[in-house]
Amino acid sequence: MGMGSDSGSDASREGRFDFARLEECVDFLLREHDRLSSEREALLGELREREHRLTLLEGRLGRERDLRRTALERVDKILAWLDQLRSADSPSVLHSLVEDGAKAAGVSPSGAGRAE
Repeated sequence: MGMGSDSGSDASREGRFDFARLEECVDFLLREHDRLSSEREALLGELREREHRLTLLEGRLGRERDLRRTALERVDKILAWLDQLRSADSPSVLHSLVEDGAKAAGVSPSGAGRAE
């Protein structure tokens, strides 16, 4: 029975030692949790900012694509009009094409300014 009492006192000393170690570990884990939570919040904030910027850039890209498409359509119309001018064989047809093209472009046939 003497052995039992010795092991009991050793166990109680080890229990106190283990409790102190456990407390240190828990404190460390709590600090790490707080640090990681703060880091996570910072990263989430950065992610939200990047998503917002991405949304703005996607909107701008869409507007720029629309502008490009409109410009290409206008260039195609001008090229078609120029092809018609080249193929015109009479001055009256040429004059009519110039007037139609000028009206479509929003300028006066003489090129002096915008048609109203």
